[in-house]
Amino acid sequence: MMEKLILASMLHDIGKIFTNYLQDYVPEIIEEAGRITGNNYPHAVVGAMILKDADFPDEIIAMVAHHHDRKIGQQYIRAISKRFGDIDNRVLEILMKSDYFDSSFRRREKEEKEKGEPIEITKRLGLSTSESLHGEKITEVIKNGLVKLSKLCKQDISRAIPFADALLKEISIHLRADQFDPIISLYAHSKIPAAIAGSLINFPKDNLTLTSVNVKIDEKARFATSDVVEYFTGLHLYSYFGLIGCVAKTLKKFNLNADVHIVAESSTHLLLILPESTIKSLIENFRLLADDILCPIKIEIFNLKQSEITFIAHEIIKPTPKAIPFGVRTICNICKRPSRDVIKFPKIDKDLILCPYCSRIAFPYRIFSPDKVYSIIESDKGLFVYPALRLGVIDNVTDDTLIGRVLNPNSSRSVLKYGFPSFDLFISSFKKELKIWAGISLNKFIQRYKNRLHALVSLYQITPLFLGRVLTKTNANSIEISSSGAIFQSSSLKQVITALKSIGLNDVAVAIVKQGAPGMTYQKLSIMLEKLNKGDSVLAVYSMDNSLTQKDVEKLNEIKLKILDFSSFLKSVFKVNDLLEIYLHSEDEVEKVHAKSELLRLLSYYYSRKKGKVERHIEDLVGILGIFGEVVSTDQKGEVNDKEEISKLFENREYIQALLRLINVGLEVGELI
Repeated sequence: MMEKLILASMLHDIGKIFTNYLQDYVPEIIEEAGRITGNNYPHAVVGAMILKDADFPDEIIAMVAHHHDRKIGQQYIRAISKRFGDIDNRVLEILMKSDYFDSSFRRREKEEKEKGEPIEITKRLGLSTSESLHGEKITEVIKNGLVKLSKLCKQDISRAIPFADALLKEISIHLRADQFDPIISLYAHSKIPAAIAGSLINFPKDNLTLTSVNVKIDEKARFATSDVVEYFTGLHLYSYFGLIGCVAKTLKKFNLNADVHIVAESSTHLLLILPESTIKSLIENFRLLADDILCPIKIEIFNLKQSEITFIAHEIIKPTPKAIPFGVRTICNICKRPSRDVIKFPKIDKDLILCPYCSRIAFPYRIFSPDKVYSIIESDKGLFVYPALRLGVIDNVTDDTLIGRVLNPNSSRSVLKYGFPSFDLFISSFKKELKIWAGISLNKFIQRYKNRLHALVSLYQITPLFLGRVLTKTNANSIEISSSGAIFQSSSLKQVITALKSIGLNDVAVAIVKQGAPGMTYQKLSIMLEKLNKGDSVLAVYSMDNSLTQKDVEKLNEIKLKILDFSSFLKSVFKVNDLLEIYLHSEDEVEKVHAKSELLRLLSYYYSRKKGKVERHIEDLVGILGIFGEVVSTDQKGEVNDKEEISKLFENREYIQALLRLINVGLEVGELI
């Protein structure tokens, strides 16, 4: 009965997909549910009828049908019981308590005087409500998925739970759970009650905790050598499998399912809802994981009560220091361990020396392929191995699988085939031909929701997907994408700005630098973003307190705009500074005409005749101005059409003032470098 209750908790609001989004798909069912409930929470009965059509066990159907009994009249409860049967009072109490607990963290209707926050889940992910997460028709995914899930419930209910997780993620992660709050995902509202129900069943007297686990790759980046950025890329994949494997191994001892209690996940960050009794064992295993991934792990523990998240404790677990034997010269650049079987990789500045263990981490794209299942088992063998934890990652499904994921699926069919949740990993090796690097942090945005459990879980689930798809669409090269930000490479500043416009969120912090040694560039961006999130003043930060719109021109003085390394090319066009001063402030009309003609001549000359760096720098300069609106048009080849188009830069005094201030900022920063 325990597994059935957890499944019912996960499926309890599946009827909302039909009542809120797919009304035309089952109009008769919706109409009948309205008659049975008097239109009081009809989605509960719609969900039960959908599950009944898929031949689910009667107990699960009854639980879904009754989960709003506390809010409807006795006459409707009797009608539901007549149609679907009764359920045990204790089971009903756990089900309703889990649902109500989650709902207590939502924004109240009376607070809806202000506009909703700027994430509309479906639109931001580029999906329609009729599509699944990976592009299939949502009705087909539901139909095929529920039939298979129903069979699993009868054959092996332990396998049904991860399959239900996979199915719900495919069909509901991009749908809203609450019409009053655009930031709440229906998928999050299936995971949280299930995690709460699992805790209440197994540890009824325990306090509930929200545990945040974060691999601190940014701290490791502080000590980066010049050529190890691909190691950081690989570390995302390695840390991800280590995190979920560590949780699965720990919870197995307590008869808990990791797929239920991991309520949000990214490559470096997990959010867990757990009973308090499991925390000590979990931390002990994370100590082993820190030694395996050679990286600090930050753990924060919060007490969960209705409508309230209270901080309890935090701990940063650091890897055990490794002594280097005296006189040993052949040492891995990453783990610093002596090794006879070193592998040398030719890099930009010098050869990178890695032991076989670290070389696997550094180049994961040589091992892993998309649209395939990967399982974590208790073993010292596999594609990846975690020696201290005694876990291994394999590329198939076995009976002893602790937990599994489908990596980068191309379609929902592969997810349903393997029965594991999908994980979309948007990382790749660095490309030396891309000279501009950018870091994006949404940390300030996410922190606004730290006391709203449901919104927080939704953001940690959706942010990596959202950022990954934006960067993929703009052809940027992702070095890392986490639950609160990204580091990526770009061919031009204009491409960076295109990505920023697509994000369109408040509290976006962006650091932009030109590529130096890859490891140091990665390090520089990580430190910049960390300081920016702490509110420190930082050079080389391009930060917006509002969305990137043309209205920002009017608020130019409020925008912190500092660009490191680009100041060098701004200096190369220092004449623009004097010419703009004349054009703006001279009372002599002849001087003004002369200044404008010189500006047009200078810019058109750079565009049409100069090649190489100068041409790119001018393009970047116009790209910066593009933040404030499209002021330069291009032809199909992406080149500026003619002098008349360039002259549009000077038709509006606000654009000229923006350009002048930008150059002044660039020159000021240049003096401080």
